[in-house]
Formats: sequence, C-alpha cells, structure tokens
Amino acid sequence: MPPNSITISESLAIRLMTLLPEDAVTTLMSAIIAEEKNSSEHLDELAMLASHLHIARRLRERAASDPERDRGLYEKYVVQRADGSTGEGRKHEHCRHFVLDVDHDPIAVPCLSLYADICQMSYPQLARDLRKVTGSLP
Repeated sequence: MPPNSITISESLAIRLMTLLPEDAVTTLMSAIIAEEKNSSEHLDELAMLASHLHIARRLRERAASDPERDRGLYEKYVVQRADGSTGEGRKHEHCRHFVLDVDHDPIAVPCLSLYADICQMSYPQLARDLRKVTGSLP
C-alpha cells in the first residue's frame, strides 16, 4: 500500500472517535498497548492508530468551535477550469467541484491519498502528482 494511504487503523480510529467518548477511546488504547507490549508485531499499527486517533481528536475539538460546523456542503469556492471549458455553454459549465485544503484540513490528505490509490492504474501520473502534494513522495 502506498504511503499515506488510508489504513485499517485510520478507519478504526475514525469509527472509534465517532462511536465512543474520548475517555473510553483513551482507555481502550491503553489496554491494547499494555496487551501488545511484549509483541513488536503490532506496535507500528498501534502507533499509526494512536496518530489517527490524535488527528480525529483534533478535528473533533476544532469542529466544536467552528461556526460552519452545521452548515454542511455549500458553495464556498468558485472553481474555473484553466482551459476555459467552464464558460457559458461549454462542456463543464454546470459541473460540480469539491475543494480540499491540503494545508489546513486534516481529512484532505487521507482523501487525496485514497484518490491516488484508486486512479493509480488508469492515471499513474495523476496518482504520482497527488502523492507529491500529500507529501508521500519527494
């Protein structure tokens, strides 16, 4: 799996943070780490899970005070294609776009990494470029 791809631990972290109170997640992580202390086989995965839990926790904290939290999806950006095909009467005039902020949104990088994984076979150069943007390639 390419670096920065969404892993089982990341998916688990997101589900845990969604379903359980934060103190329950912390207790669960402590128990898992204590259980696995003598086995280095799963320590990397546990470290990754802890990292994803930290990101999910930060996102939850940020969302708690975000005035746009309940706003949902709305037209926040105006996106135009560089080739002019979004102009009136053109092919992409009414196309919908979704903007990701790779520098500030902690969810953006895993989303782009997954997109890179999915388009790898059909668009390998796009996949490489996306991995560069997300920092998983030099």
